[in-house]
Amino acid sequence: MYRDLFFAELYAHKWMVIRLSVMVLFFICLAGLSVYLMEPESFPTIPDGMWWAFVTITTVGYGDLVPVTQGGRLIAVLLMLTGIALFSFFLANASVLSVVAKEELQQGKGYMKSAPALLIIGWNERTHYVIQHAKQRPIVIIDDTLSALQQSSPSIRYIRGNPCLDDTLLRANIKEAAKVIITANLHIAHNIADATSILTLISIKALHPKAFVVVEVISSAQEIHAVRAGADQVIVLSSKIGEYLTESLL
Repeated sequence: MYRDLFFAELYAHKWMVIRLSVMVLFFICLAGLSVYLMEPESFPTIPDGMWWAFVTITTVGYGDLVPVTQGGRLIAVLLMLTGIALFSFFLANASVLSVVAKEELQQGKGYMKSAPALLIIGWNERTHYVIQHAKQRPIVIIDDTLSALQQSSPSIRYIRGNPCLDDTLLRANIKEAAKVIITANLHIAHNIADATSILTLISIKALHPKAFVVVEVISSAQEIHAVRAGADQVIVLSSKIGEYLTESLL
């Protein structure tokens, strides 16, 4: 997942990467050709010169090919001053892209390429409980309130966005999701929370009709609407809470 996002970052900055790569290659070719023309005895072929230039830029040198004339050594000094600095700049930019990719992964700005075994809509205590006890992996979480998801497990992926929108669901690879859990948002009005859950269900079923979807609704009156929208299983929170309260009195 991180690898996919890293390569996506490379693709997004492809022109910068191409320019830097061309510049590094140009310096290697120029230095290799120059040292070949300057010292044909020490560097019998142009590939030998290019090999020496590449080794000089990337390492301290193997010592198998060494310039012996003043002109050849001058080329080596110029190559060290410019080529090594350019190659270091190239590596530094690659490191920056790696850090950016990791941050965007935590902030939910990426996409899911592999098939999610479990897709959970909403981040809350119930979601946290499911993650701890569910055996399915990988797990994808969709939420539009978290700035970043700090999870140490590489099998848990966060996608930030509105779960009602096709774009967000497609970024989570909804078409290959095996199971989906839609949790109710308890921080907004109950009727709006249930309407949002059902709308999310409709969007999911439109993109992936065969997905097994569990929907959490707050009001028992919305259970029939969730079933009509295609829910495979409906959990009514008000009924569950009532059952727990009744059991506590027995």
